[in-house]
Amino acid sequence: MPGDERDDERGDERDDEQKASTDKTEAAPAAEEEQLLAEWRVHLFMRDVRKSVVATAACVLALALVSLAFGSAWFTVLGALILFGSLADLFLPITYRLTTRGAFYNNVVFRKRMAWGDVRGTYVSDFGVKLSPFSRPTRREAFRGIVLRFSSLDERVPGNREQVIRIVKERATKRR
Repeated sequence: MPGDERDDERGDERDDEQKASTDKTEAAPAAEEEQLLAEWRVHLFMRDVRKSVVATAACVLALALVSLAFGSAWFTVLGALILFGSLADLFLPITYRLTTRGAFYNNVVFRKRMAWGDVRGTYVSDFGVKLSPFSRPTRREAFRGIVLRFSSLDERVPGNREQVIRIVKERATKRR
């Protein structure tokens, strides 16, 4: 049938296109392979149990008030989801990864990634390092970037403070 020949020709054209695209990807130089530089986990709930218990009690109280005020289980569940989402950093462990490509943050609910080339400013504090996409402090900075919390704040327990600062200085300033 004449239609079959057209389909065969189209199939041959597709095969040629696929081979050409495969040849291009094979011919392209290999990108820098991602290597893990550091990985650690922080659980803020365990760092300050007293504050965590107070925050949990405040959440329970707020949900009880929502339940009493609206008398609906749906609003209570919605409130619980909103509270849990906003306080996920407190209740869930956070995993940080520093690789040759960037910094990664994961707490099961949220994931953030920031390539080293996107880091314009870094700020070191007592509890961590802030990677910012802005070269100067701005009001939007609180909602952008990643805060890399150190694994330990207790001076008696060895943490990763020096290691994190060293990697950030090497990687963030190298790309500017």
